[in-house]
Order: sequence, then C-alpha cells, then structure tokens
Amino acid sequence: MKKIAFVIALTLSMLACKNESKDVVDNSKNKTYTLLGTVKGMPDSSMVIISEANKTIDSAIVKDERFTISGSLEEPISVYLSIKGTRDYTTLWLEPGRLTFSAEKGKFKQAEITGSGLQKEDNRLNAQIVALRFQQDSIENLIRPDMTKLEKQVLLGAYFDLEREEDSIYKSFIAENNHSLVSAHILNIYKTTWGKATTQSLYDKFTKEVKSSNYGKGIKEYLTLNKEPAIGDPYVDFAMLDVNGDSKKLSDEKGRVTLLEFWASWCGPCRAENPNLVKTYEMFHPKGFDIFAVSLDTDKDRWMEAIAKDGLEWTHVSDLSEENKAGLIYGVNGIPDNFLIDASGNVVGRNLRGEELNTKLAELLP
Repeated sequence: MKKIAFVIALTLSMLACKNESKDVVDNSKNKTYTLLGTVKGMPDSSMVIISEANKTIDSAIVKDERFTISGSLEEPISVYLSIKGTRDYTTLWLEPGRLTFSAEKGKFKQAEITGSGLQKEDNRLNAQIVALRFQQDSIENLIRPDMTKLEKQVLLGAYFDLEREEDSIYKSFIAENNHSLVSAHILNIYKTTWGKATTQSLYDKFTKEVKSSNYGKGIKEYLTLNKEPAIGDPYVDFAMLDVNGDSKKLSDEKGRVTLLEFWASWCGPCRAENPNLVKTYEMFHPKGFDIFAVSLDTDKDRWMEAIAKDGLEWTHVSDLSEENKAGLIYGVNGIPDNFLIDASGNVVGRNLRGEELNTKLAELLP
C-alpha cells in the first residue's frame, strides 16, 4: 500500500505527447501561454495557484467566476492548479498557446481542459489508470481487522496484481512513445521505484530531444549518481551541508556503527518513528553508535523546527532540493528509509526500525 501515496499525484497528471513533443524542446518556438479559466460557483477574490514541485509558478484572482494566467515556459510541464485555502485541485499540462480550464467549485478533478495536446494524451492514459485505482480502492474497502490472515493475503495479492498491471501500462507507454516528453515525465517520477536497470533500458530508447529536456536530465542524473548499495556492500560516501551550512561527509562517521537515516519534517511516519529513534540513540550512542540523518525537506525553517521539536541530537544534512542527491545515490523511493553501516563500513541492514534495529545494534555493539 506504500505506493498509493507516492503515485496519487501522478494519477491526475499522467501524460502525453506525440507530434507535439518534438516542439516542446525546440528553443526556437514560442514559449508563452495563456490559461483562461471558468470556475462555476467560485467566490470572487478566491486565489488560483499554479505550482510545480511545491513552488508557486503563478497565481490569479477569481472575478465573476473567471480568471486568466499568462506566462512563459522553458518547456511544457505538468503542474498543480489549486484554490488557496481549499481542497480544490487538479493537475494539468502547461504548454505554449491558449489553454482553457472549466470546472465547478469542489469538482476540479472533473475539469475540462482544452488547448493542450499533452493534456489530451494525459486523459487517455489516465482513463486506464483510474479504472485500476477504482479496483484497488474496492479491495482496500473489503479489508477488515477481523479477517483471517489467509483472507487478507488473498485480497492483498489481488491488490498488488493491479499495481503490477499499472506499472506495465506506464512502461508500455514509455517504450511505445520514445519521442514523448510525457514518457520522460513518467520515468522521472518512477525511476527510483523501478530501479536503475529498468530506467536505463527505457531511457536509452529516448530521442535526443527528450533526453535534453528537464525531465530527461533528471533521469540522467539519477543514472549517473545511483549506486544503491545492497546488504554486504561497502557504503557510498557523499558530502552535504548541515543546518549550519558546513559540509559534512558520511565518512566522518568512519569507525563507528552508523545509521544513514532518510526522513523529512513533512513525513508523518518519519515523525511518528522519531521518539523510538531517540531512545535507540540514547541507548547505543555511548557504545559507538551514530545517526547521519538526510532530510528530503526543501524548507530549511521547517526542517530545523522538526529537529528541535523532536529532540534529534545527531548529525543532520540536506541539500534542500526536490531531487536529494544522497537519495538518488542510495535509491530511496520512499521515506522513512535507512541503511545501517557497521564499523568496517559495510551495509548490514536496511529499513530497520524499533526492536529490530535495537536487536541488530546489540549484536554489533555488545
């Protein structure tokens, strides 16, 4: 079920681009766009926000149930369109030209969007995904606490079969549309989930234009950096800035048993686990145990606030970017995640938590 949260944003924005994709990476083309919006039932002074990667691109104020947003683009991108202070949101493709958006208050996910060739392809692909997600939701609703273990296993088996079918649809789209910027968008999202071998195979088939796009560059960076050490492999060193702006290396912990912990202030499960991690640290730190925590935060203030609030006394680093370099190196596709490294510098465990982590540390630090 872990994958549900990871892909939910992608469900609405899934992709496209055939002949249009060759234009989106051509710098000689017009880069300006105008989005004309109609939102039935939306009060005046409501703020429409367009954002990408948690950053606001533009905004507008609704008047007489209408809004207009104009701007320029380096290349088409998949963005969120939302109303500030509400749960109204959807995703759409911004690309040069005249685009229209029509929806009702509270029903943004059923919006009609025109003027974008990418959006048309997105809608066709997304129709297949929505059908699978509906079946997954139905299975989740059938799972009850009083079920037997076998009954749950049967339902979960059916659920994960649908996940594999979903992956197959995405991979087939990418393989059949190697000229498509949308294919690069999908692969850029799923690269750490599918792993280096699958990502490399699909990326190699892309056209030169797609590889040169921002999504293509993101995939290339992952392929260049990724090492994803397995249990028994030596750790991979890296350097990153701490909360004071000083460079810290993982190798600074050499000779001590170290937990390389990936987390973020906005990650609920991470924050819920922190009290247990504090107890583990207090128990084993005097014996030679350290934690080297890498945050996937992009907001430094929230990152530092979480460190203070949760009482995390160990080393903290982050590059405050959407594509955390250490995460790419270690192949992190969801958090919390961690790698336990022994005093000799070898990975001896991954994603160990609570008593399982304590038991392993007791073996390493008797």
